[in-house]
Order: sequence, then C-alpha cells, then structure tokens
Amino acid sequence: MSKDCVFYSALDENVDLIVTNAHIYTVNDKFDIVEAMAVDKGKFVAVGTKDEILFHPSIKTNVISTLGAGDSFSSCFVANIALGKSIEESITAGIINSSSVISYLDAKTGLLAKKELEKRLKEVSTSNIETF
Repeated sequence: MSKDCVFYSALDENVDLIVTNAHIYTVNDKFDIVEAMAVDKGKFVAVGTKDEILFHPSIKTNVISTLGAGDSFSSCFVANIALGKSIEESITAGIINSSSVISYLDAKTGLLAKKELEKRLKEVSTSNIETF
C-alpha cells in the first residue's frame, strides 16, 4: 500500500479535514481499506486510495443547520455498504440523508426512513460521482 495519497483539483482548497496515509476500514464483505478521506463542513467530500478518489457534488438544499450533517452521512454510508450496496450508491445515499438532515434545525427530524431514502435515490443519479 502506498504511503502517498493526495487530493488534487477535485476539492476546494479550503476543506476542513483531509486524512491521508491512513488505514480506514470499510464494512464490506472484504473489509477493504481505503487510504484517504476529505471532510468539508461536516460532509465527506472524497474517499478512496491514491488511485481512486471519489467526489459527489452537494445536493441543492435549504440549509437550516449543519448539526448532524457528518453523522447522518456516515451512518447512512456505512449502513448501505453493510447492505451490499456499491460505494457510489452508498455515497449518494449518505449525501441524500445528510441533505435532508441539514434542512431542519435539529439532527434527528430530517433522518430518512429506508423507503423514503430509496425513493430519493431514484431521483439522484450516481453518475454525479466523479473519479479522479
């Protein structure tokens, strides 16, 4: 595994957190390890290895509070990976859930139930994800 992992033009230079040279364990059936992630304003904006960084633009949202944005993304992302969904679909699901949460004042009201999340997943294409 490489010791170098960088995020190039995929990200705004002002992201809050970039973790590189890490061993971030996923929860898929192989327990793959990724080397890097980036977080901006409580949202994961990139995850991957030196050879593959994924980026998904945000969804247009009326932001009321960013409370719970990261938690709602990561819990939804991990749950979808555990259910055997692709990384692309899991990222999209996390972004949809996070987008819903930040449109409310608290961190719980906007959490999406499985049926609502599945409905919204049909409206947002995973083709929005860019690989760098």
